[in-house]
This record gives sequence, structure tokens and C-alpha cells, in this order.
Amino acid sequence: MYIPSATFAAHHFKKYRHIALITPTVTGASPFLTIPPLIALILQAYGWREATFFIAAMSLQVNDFFSKYNKKIPHRSMLT
Repeated sequence: MYIPSATFAAHHFKKYRHIALITPTVTGASPFLTIPPLIALILQAYGWREATFFIAAMSLQVNDFFSKYNKKIPHRSMLT
């Protein structure tokens, strides 16, 4: 994910290329900083069984959303 976004940014942004290149780098770590505290909060509030069900349900929702979104984007090989 990082290499295609950096390639896109370097190719399409001329004037603000430095901002476009640093954005994927900075935002790439955000899931690792936000999801563990969120899971800990859900575990403390509901217990491990309900938290596991909730996290699985949310994962399925996110997966379903992105699987529908990816069908609309034509895929191309990175080698061509």
C-alpha cells in the first residue's frame, strides 16, 4: 500500500510533493495507535466474549465494505 501511494504522490503532485509524500508515512501508523486502546476499552466494558463478538462483527462490516469497493476498481498488474 505504501509504494503505490508514494508513487502516485510523486507523479501527480509537483508543488506540494513533500506533503503528499509524508502523508502516507504519517497516517500509516494510525491503526496501530488507535485500535489496541479501543479493543482494551471494549474488553473492560463488556468482557471478552462480547468484545470478541463485537470485534468480529466490525471486522466483517469493514471487510464487506472494502470488498464491494474493490470490485469497482479495475486491477492492473504492477509489473506492466
